[in-house]
Amino acid sequence: MTSTMPPAMPGSRRAVPDTLTPDQQARLRWLLEDPDHWVRRNKWEHFLLRGDESVVVETDGLTDDQKIAALAWLRQQRHRLHAVLEGGPSAPDGWLEAFPLYDRLGGDRR
Repeated sequence: MTSTMPPAMPGSRRAVPDTLTPDQQARLRWLLEDPDHWVRRNKWEHFLLRGDESVVVETDGLTDDQKIAALAWLRQQRHRLHAVLEGGPSAPDGWLEAFPLYDRLGGDRR
């Protein structure tokens, strides 16, 4: 089985990489701070690594199931997200929840 994943990024569509360039960090931060946009997991690599904005979708166009899946992924990756954006081993309580995207996806209601 062949993979289109770059060798330095195993599982990048499912996990936040250990290190990001400043441009990649900016894209990730933008995504978390912008409640109107999201990138589906199968396009994560295209957006985060390559800056392909054509894969960005409007959050209002996501189904409830897609919003639930996005929230689950964010919750699962909260410590990695914090590590690459802020540094440190774990995200403090409320860090992820403070991003506008979290609330737009349903946040504490789901």
